[in-house]
Amino acid sequence: MSAPLMAQSGQFAGAPFRVGHSAYAMSLGNAMTASGNSAMSYFNPALAATAGAKQLEISTALMSFDRKLSGLTFTTNLPPKAGLTIGLVHSGVSHFDGRTLSGYPTERFGIYEAQLFTQFGIRAGKNTQLGVGIKISMANYGNNVDPARSVSLDLGLRRQLSENAAWGITVQDMIGSYTWNTQDLWGTVGSNQQVDKFPMRLKTGFEYQIKPLNVVAYGELERRVLFASYEDVSLTTSLGEPFLIRETVDITNKEDFLRLGAEWFAHERLRVRAGWQSDDRWAAGFSLVIPVQRYIPVIDYTVASEPGRVSILHQFAFRFQL
Repeated sequence: MSAPLMAQSGQFAGAPFRVGHSAYAMSLGNAMTASGNSAMSYFNPALAATAGAKQLEISTALMSFDRKLSGLTFTTNLPPKAGLTIGLVHSGVSHFDGRTLSGYPTERFGIYEAQLFTQFGIRAGKNTQLGVGIKISMANYGNNVDPARSVSLDLGLRRQLSENAAWGITVQDMIGSYTWNTQDLWGTVGSNQQVDKFPMRLKTGFEYQIKPLNVVAYGELERRVLFASYEDVSLTTSLGEPFLIRETVDITNKEDFLRLGAEWFAHERLRVRAGWQSDDRWAAGFSLVIPVQRYIPVIDYTVASEPGRVSILHQFAFRFQL
């Protein structure tokens, strides 16, 4: 059993949504559970409660192997004590070379996954914020199988411990799963369904401001609970005649992650960041504030290694107030 368990990390549903779509967050190792930045409520819905002015963020990534990753996020306050974030994450791979079983070219095609999310946060007290989020995901892996859809739920809390320190906790991707119907693909009679569950993510993190150095430090621990099932088939005999016994076996596996990040306010118009994740990933980036008073536009850039160091990605984002 050791070999299939080692390979599970990249095989569970919703993997593109766990890469990180925001250049700001990725440069800090995605350690955003306790962040004071309301636009990062994708990582903890309670952060939306800290929203001030309306803000729009557009992001995209340059990736190898014909892959794409982009996002759109809108954040607004809801007076007197609440905030709301609405966003879209899109990930895909293009230029697949379709061929017949004999090797003859048929078509070029692509696949994609998309997620529409909304995060609502409310201030439950002077130093406490609570939040809830809903994510609607869709995966389209080809023309012969209908797209799979999923609805998942997030819950979060953030508490300001002192003037310089904050703590957060969140549970993400609860009840999420894709259900595939491959009846048309394989020509089976009746429904042939496969259920791929999203891993549930339990996260806790901190934010600490080191004001004399103009630095903000972030840390996060995650316990990822992975659910799966497979069909165990065994051959047995009864009264001398062999027959098959099919049994569905459920598997629960757990993975732990550590994330660290730091942001240095080098200048009123320049912020430099770096981050690290325990799955052998690093990131670095900066933000450049453009001197336009009305919209306060910000350009974000991040360079980061991918899981397993498959490649390096470059991510860009443009943020501005409305």
